[in-house]
Amino acid sequence: MNMWEEKKTDDGRLYYINSKTGDLSWIKPSEIVDINMNPTDWDEKTSQTGKTFFLNKKTNETSWEVPYDYQDWKNKLAAYQFQLKLIENLLIEECEEGQITEEGLAKDLELSKKEEVRTAYVQMFQEAGVTSTWKWEDFMRIMLHDSRFNIIKTIGQKKQIFQEHIQTLKKKEREDTRQKKQIARENFMKMLDSSGILRAESKYYKTAHFFQGDPRWRILEEKEREELYQDFLDELERRDREKIRQQRKQQMQMLKKVLEENQEIDFTTKWLTAQKILAENPHFKALDKLDQLEVFSKFIAEFEEKSQETKKLDERTKARKNRENFKRLLEEYVKTGEIIATTHWKDFYIKLRDDPVYLNLVGQPGSTPKEIFDDIILREKDKIKDHKETMLIALANYEFTKNTCYEDILPICKDVIESIPENLRMLVFKVIYDEQISELKNKERKIKKHQRIFEEYLRSIPAITSSSKYEEIENDIKGRYSTFKRLPESSLKMEFEKYIEKLKEEEEQTSDIEPGEIKRKSKKKEKKEKRHKKHKRDEKKHKKKHKHHSSRSPTHKKHKHKHKYS
Repeated sequence: MNMWEEKKTDDGRLYYINSKTGDLSWIKPSEIVDINMNPTDWDEKTSQTGKTFFLNKKTNETSWEVPYDYQDWKNKLAAYQFQLKLIENLLIEECEEGQITEEGLAKDLELSKKEEVRTAYVQMFQEAGVTSTWKWEDFMRIMLHDSRFNIIKTIGQKKQIFQEHIQTLKKKEREDTRQKKQIARENFMKMLDSSGILRAESKYYKTAHFFQGDPRWRILEEKEREELYQDFLDELERRDREKIRQQRKQQMQMLKKVLEENQEIDFTTKWLTAQKILAENPHFKALDKLDQLEVFSKFIAEFEEKSQETKKLDERTKARKNRENFKRLLEEYVKTGEIIATTHWKDFYIKLRDDPVYLNLVGQPGSTPKEIFDDIILREKDKIKDHKETMLIALANYEFTKNTCYEDILPICKDVIESIPENLRMLVFKVIYDEQISELKNKERKIKKHQRIFEEYLRSIPAITSSSKYEEIENDIKGRYSTFKRLPESSLKMEFEKYIEKLKEEEEQTSDIEPGEIKRKSKKKEKKEKRHKKHKRDEKKHKKKHKHHSSRSPTHKKHKHKHKYS
């Protein structure tokens, strides 16, 4: 669009101004085309009667109708003149306000409310009847004279809003078309479904002949009708299959109920026998052989499973009652004082091993007799826990021995003992005594173990002879074996002296014996040691076996031995 305008100065000189850029020129720009000049071959004339007609200057052709070319030029001329008038008015207003720059125009546009502008344009589009097929030029011809057209200053922004509106219309038309097609398809399917005459095997050509007069049939294209028709037949087939499946399922459920209610049939019944019993039952006859067998097989499996569950429940109930009876038996022993906090299972087992209450519990799942016994002992120990701790504090500096008795500690913690109920005093002492002695034995075992290790270490050093001194190997002992640090210095020296004495004895014994005899005695001694070690291993296995036997196995009744149980 040409943005140049022709103007005159006060003295009548012509100049040109660009309404967009504000540029001025005394020379006529090449872009300017004199739209006032008629570019067509047609001229407007008036007849003698005063009626307007049109004459072609080249062909002398006349026409009462306005030629297209001439009308198009007149429209463009009117639009151009209208725009000139708008620009002139705008320039006059801006000159009055002192804002004739493009920056001023942009600022006004920024200050305008964009949503209101867009709303006004959309309203203008609707009033003009704009459709999705309109071009920008079509809109310009109709709405150029509308005052709302110029609320947006630039052509680019106007065209952008117009194009957005066109795209919105096209999107809406596509959605409307889609919805119409969807409704048409749904109506088509409803028509087929409501007819009640179609089957999964119905032919298309027969159906087409039947529905050809229905508008719901005709509204769709042939290809789409065929596709939808096939979809409908597929759905009919699916419905038929589902109906048959539901009927089969119902008959199988009814047959299962018949089996459950029939007193002649249980999980031991054979299939051949069941067939004879159910031969005249309508639910049985409604199913094929495979379905009949399936229902029967599931019934037998469930029946057997329920029987097993009932059996397991009975066994669990029996096991629980056996545990409760055994607990009651132990509680009786607690009341009579035969079981106290210091009672050991290996000692008390002898009382229980032939008792039916104990034998009923042995071998069943769940807690073992020993575990139940240990729980009661733990409970009894808890009863005296506070008294025990008080007495231990009082005896903190007292060293127990295997010969310590109740009377030995009375002078040390008399006040503490008197604060304990009389019936518990001896029991508290017994618990403390057992624990202290047990700890003492453990210490002795550890010391003996380290002494053996130390002796083996000494034997591994060939340089040690019967004349060796402890000081010669003292540093080597402390530097090489951290295990020896657990033994007091005095114990190390004592063990060393014992070892030296052994060496001296061996030297004295071998000094009077012939070499061959020494060799024979050495072999004999080696065999004796092997037999001794084997005997020790067998003894340990034997004790371990009877320990397990006493807590779990009821078979001890068959063997009237008197082994100690642990």
